Amino acid sequence: MRKTEVKFAIVGAGIIGFQLVYHLLKRGVSSEEIAVFEENIYPGEHSTARNSGVLHAGLYYPADSNKQKFCLDGNRL
Repeated sequence: MRKTEVKFAIVGAGIIGFQLVYHLLKRGVSSEEIAVFEENIYPGEHSTARNSGVLHAGLYYPADSNKQKFCLDGNRL
């Protein structure tokens, strides 16, 4: 097996993972420097297809928790 070194390892090939890849590429990072790891056969198969279109909205987390705060801040961005 061949070893490959990358600068960025993205875990998850859903909306967030692919947004990370998109923004890295826009900033001039080579695609050869990025590795995306996904447990499912197809990208976007898990969260995107099975979460009623409500992704990372902060609705399911306890009020004032870091998860809720970061989801709401991320949505605004």
